[in-house]
Amino acid sequence: MSTDTAPVDMAREHRRDRRVGCRSVAPTVAKLRDGVPANGVRSRTRPTTKIGVVLLPPFNALATMAFLDPFRAVNYLRGGNLYSWETYSLAHPSIRASNDLTFAVVQPLVDAPDDLDVVMVSSSWAPEKHQNKQLYRWLRRCVSRGAILGGLDTDAVVLAHAGLLDGFTATVHYEHLGAFKELFPDTSTSEVLFVMDRNRMTCCGDHAASD
Repeated sequence: MSTDTAPVDMAREHRRDRRVGCRSVAPTVAKLRDGVPANGVRSRTRPTTKIGVVLLPPFNALATMAFLDPFRAVNYLRGGNLYSWETYSLAHPSIRASNDLTFAVVQPLVDAPDDLDVVMVSSSWAPEKHQNKQLYRWLRRCVSRGAILGGLDTDAVVLAHAGLLDGFTATVHYEHLGAFKELFPDTSTSEVLFVMDRNRMTCCGDHAASD
């Protein structure tokens, strides 16, 4: 590529972060968009950024696709495999979404690597039901290895239950916002579409995932 778009991306993220009003992982996200892994080391071969999405039924299909599809578009437009992604579940090879669609090709979490660059968790109704020690241990391992961790739709509740949002600022679907503030006083909340605080990303609903 003849020009480097990272400064433009960083400036755009900085302006957006001023609206969000919290600390940001904008430089890291800009590097990811430019094909640079989270450790900041650029390779001549542009290593693939690996993304894992854990689906917690009934997950939000719209939010999940809104998050993943821009990476597909980047691969297509740049003619390479800058991003790869895989979906995982705790137990079942097929997962039903909140819109009643069933996603059949899902890998078991036990087979998921813990060296992913970006890890997202997607949930919808009743996120408090997904308190799972196996999931918590795997998420902590991923974070300890430097992964960016995020939650789609209501998943800030799941991450907060795991203690992975303590000391961070987050947002969550508005229906859960009041309870979230009471249950997780160690996490600051923001009533915005999305929050990017260091290596944590959260959004407040399905369309917010595209932002």
